[in-house]
Amino acid sequence: MDNSVIIFEFSAISEGYNTINELMKKYTLELLYIKNVCPGRLLVIVNGNDSDIKDMEKINIQNCKKKPIYNISKEVINKINRSNNIESIESLLIAEFINSYDAIVAGDLCYKNINIDIFKIQSNLGFFGKSLLFLSSNLSSLKQSKELINQRIDKKVIKNITIIERPIKELIKNI
Repeated sequence: MDNSVIIFEFSAISEGYNTINELMKKYTLELLYIKNVCPGRLLVIVNGNDSDIKDMEKINIQNCKKKPIYNISKEVINKINRSNNIESIESLLIAEFINSYDAIVAGDLCYKNINIDIFKIQSNLGFFGKSLLFLSSNLSSLKQSKELINQRIDKKVIKNITIIERPIKELIKNI
């Protein structure tokens, strides 16, 4: 299966479950992530072939916002709302976005271009709510990541980017 995904956010949860069920019957898809977020919203990420993702992008689905991401790293998907079990990190970059989509795209961009680890992508606030991207690496690589994000991601969707040098163990455990 291609490494392409489509992210759905449904404003009617029961309709969202039904729609995803029907799409998975029609297309060859892998359900990567499904979670109720915000009051009354369902966030869903499915992996599929490029042609299937393109077809789904064109479908008009009521009470739903959707965006595809083509050629995404599996490492990025594996870090959505799951952090590494790392006790010591040299430095930590925390990027805050106005939506989940751009946090995922920024994580994929940095992972493919700079020597960083994706610590976590926190998307509890919905597709069009705030999301956080946590990257770990050495200070130089995180500065490069910050620069890359600022160059390649629309500044309107970036709320803030902060680098924490030598974060303490208690902070890391609670992210």
